[in-house]
Parts: sequence; structure tokens; C-alpha cells
Amino acid sequence: MAQGLLGQGFADTFLNLLNIEDHDVASALSRQRAPVRPAWWKEALVYQIYPRSFKDSNGDGIGDLNGILEKLDYLADLGVDVIWLSP
Repeated sequence: MAQGLLGQGFADTFLNLLNIEDHDVASALSRQRAPVRPAWWKEALVYQIYPRSFKDSNGDGIGDLNGILEKLDYLADLGVDVIWLSP
């Protein structure tokens, strides 16, 4: 599991929440030992790309993954945290 992103105790907390019989999730969450960190994706800048129209790297008139890779530094300079590729 992605230990660095989820933190220690995530699996235990998750399983405990799944097994709550009184359905009092709020009080179960308040009993957690570690403070809850805000989700990274709530503050992230997401940039959606339609690859076929983004950047053509080989001159065939159709954008491609290499074209996206060529522009990663530019997207990072814009402050983009996540790239969402559309089909």
C-alpha cells in the first residue's frame, strides 16, 4: 500500500470504520490518534489534456504522448499538479 501517502494506521482505521456497528462514524473518527490531513486533491491544480489535439511531436498532425512529455516542464511552470488525459 502507498505508505507515504496514506500514513501509518490507515488500514487499521479504515477497517475499524467498516466494522462500526452503531454507524456513528463521526465519533469513531474523533477517536483517531493522528490529526486528519486535508486531501491533496482538494487543493491540486488539475489540467485536462485531450492528447490528439494537444501537441504533435512527429509532424503527422495528431497530438501524441511524446508531445505531452515535451511540455511537462511548461505545465509544471504553470503550477499544474495533476494531468488528466481524456480519451
